[in-house]
Amino acid sequence: GPFYVGGMNVISGALAYEPRIGKTFYVDPSAGQNGNSGEEEGDAFETTAYALTRCTAGRGDMIVLLGTETVTETVNFNVSRVTLVSKGVGVNPLVRGEYTALLADDTFVDGPVGTVTAATRFVGVGFVGRDTDATFFGGAALLVGGAAAGAFGVHLLACRFPKWGLDNRIGVAF
Repeated sequence: GPFYVGGMNVISGALAYEPRIGKTFYVDPSAGQNGNSGEEEGDAFETTAYALTRCTAGRGDMIVLLGTETVTETVNFNVSRVTLVSKGVGVNPLVRGEYTALLADDTFVDGPVGTVTAATRFVGVGFVGRDTDATFFGGAALLVGGAAAGAFGVHLLACRFPKWGLDNRIGVAF
């Protein structure tokens, strides 16, 4: 069913700036499988990267992240008009991304957990990298644009870039 972010019904598209007409896909990192349909919580995909391959550019698709996903390589958000939204709020909605995030695996210490090169909306998602590079682009948990063009139209709403006691240096770089 619907759920709300800041009083807005996210699933029905009230959060969107234009009517959302695309599909909704679910990602459950602990119980999902990439062979599933992804169209219901109980039939969720395992990874956000796979869910992005099922999205169609410009359609207005939404990916609902049901829990923290540990990634071993950068997730490339390169499909336009996709929204990645966190469903879980943990115990405190003000720290929404602390409980539902893209988290770099212990061995993934060379790059951001996410790179955005297309118009994408992120709602209530955390991004936690482990890259200790001190350069502007090198140590970011989320890299928007970077060397690639096409990141115009990226929206971050209630997202978090926590350190969680790691040596990561930069949350987001534009």
